[in-house]
Formats: sequence, C-alpha cells, structure tokens
Amino acid sequence: MAYTFLVLVSRGSLPEIAELGTILRKAKLPLEIKKPWSWKKDSGWLPMVWRKADSGCEVELQKLSKKDAAAAAKAGHSGFDTAVAITTRGWESMQAGVCFGAGLAIAASGCISEDEDSYIGHDVAMRWAKKSLAEADKHAKLAEEQEAAKAQAQGSGNMEAGLETALNGLAGAEVKQLLFMLNQLGIVLKDGRRISGSAWQVVAKDGTAHAQNRYSTIRTRQARLMGGPGGAKIEKELAALEKQLEQAESLDGQGSSGAQKEIKAWPDAIRIQSAAWARPNVITVVFDTGTSIEFAGGMFGETTCVFPPLRYDVSDEGPRLS
Repeated sequence: MAYTFLVLVSRGSLPEIAELGTILRKAKLPLEIKKPWSWKKDSGWLPMVWRKADSGCEVELQKLSKKDAAAAAKAGHSGFDTAVAITTRGWESMQAGVCFGAGLAIAASGCISEDEDSYIGHDVAMRWAKKSLAEADKHAKLAEEQEAAKAQAQGSGNMEAGLETALNGLAGAEVKQLLFMLNQLGIVLKDGRRISGSAWQVVAKDGTAHAQNRYSTIRTRQARLMGGPGGAKIEKELAALEKQLEQAESLDGQGSSGAQKEIKAWPDAIRIQSAAWARPNVITVVFDTGTSIEFAGGMFGETTCVFPPLRYDVSDEGPRLS
C-alpha cells in the first residue's frame, strides 16, 4: 500500500534534520530519523524509527512547476518553489511519513498537499498528522483482525459453514441501500455488511424475474472450456457460445433496466427476511416485502460478501476468503 503526498516549501527554507527532531519531540511523536540527511545530496529511502521499530519513507525533492505554484498561491499558500514528495509503504511507514511531513511543513513554513487543489497549512499540519495517525492505527488494527479471522476460518477447514452462518446472521438486518453501479448490484446494510455482484436477478413479489446473469454465465463457461483438454467438440461449443454473447449482453441490459424500475417501486425501509447459499455459487436474499435478489457469480462476475472482518468471494467453484 503506497501513499504519496507533497510538502510545498521554499528550497532555501529546508531545515536541518536536528530542527525536525526538535519539532517532533515537542509534539511528543515517537519518531527518530536514523541517519544524517542532506537535502542537496540525498534522495530515496530515509530510515527512521517509529515507535521503537524500524520504519521510514521515500523522500524526493522536485522543482515545483509554475502551474502548481500558482494553484497553491491562489489557495493562499504562496512563495514556494520546491515540492518534497514523501512516499510511504504500509501503515507504520505512513505514520512515520506524515509525522516527518508535518514537521517539515512547520519548520519550513510550508504546506501539505495530499491531492490536487488540496492544501493543509503549516499552522494545522500537526493536527493533520495526529488525525492521520489515529486513522492509520484504526485501519492497522482492522487489518490485523481480518488476517486473524481469515487464518482462523481457513484453519477450521470449513469455510462453507462459515459463509452459511454469516448469511443466516443477516436475518432481520435493515437495508441501507440497493446500489447499481455499472453492471454491479449491491445490497448495503446499515451495519456495514454488504453483498454485491455482476451476475444476478431481481425477483418481484409476483415472481417476475429481471435477470442480468447471461453474459457472465457464458463467459465463465468459455473460460472453463478454454482451460480444458480441447478437441473438436469443445471448439464447436466455444464457437456457439461466442455467437450467443451479443444476445446475452442485450438481454442483460433489458434485465438491468427492468430491475432498476422494480427496485424503485420498493419501499425505502426494508429488511432481510433470510439469506442462504446453495452450492456452488447461488446466494439468495429474501426481503420482508416478499421480493428477493439472487446472485450467481462465476469466474466472470464473482459475488462478493463483506461480513467484517471477513470477505468471501463466491464463484462457480464455491466460496473462498480474500
């Protein structure tokens, strides 16, 4: 996970490393820079110690373009001719990097730019750094929990049972949003759990089905055949499937339009009545309105189930943890 941000400064105001160390100690940040640093000669990985463990970030000086200098000046941050690019890799590196960047911005009276036309002044740089540290700690803890839960689930040897239990636990959950995005349909719950996929059908209360799953089914079948032993019979089936793709795509488009109209007629507040998995790849979610959504992902169009801290991807080969 790489993350890069810029510190805009005047080259003549670049501080000595000792000055940065003083600023960091004053802010009570547990960061130490391990080697002398020369702004003129050095560029690349800067070793640091963050919370008594080895860390660091990449530091590179760049000439600030006139366009970028003008944009910063327009936002109230003027007088800069240099951009210090700081690239971090991983949560600890990110924490070390933001502290280093904040100290640099304060020492050089510069500003921090995370995105184009986004600037953080040196007067609030340390507040930004401490907020970033808290966010990183939260995400790092979540990542550890996910890895631990994943290892436990894989070690149990019964991933399918875990998916079934998680789906059973959706009963009674309130839906926050039914989301269409490109060819994806997602069920987003108010508690953060969600199911999404690109091969699905929406079933109305009267049983009318609006399906977008034909293209995915054909493409998955093609991929499985192409990975097989081959032969004249296989080639014939592949040719037939190729001819079916255009019609499948058209029918999927009609199904998607019908599904969107159907869902617009559903009430705003709905809950899940039940959710179940059928081998190898069918997940059916029934709502308290008598309507339902069925996902059936293949190699093309896997169904993703995010049940923190675990995430399952379900295809025609069954579920797997990712």
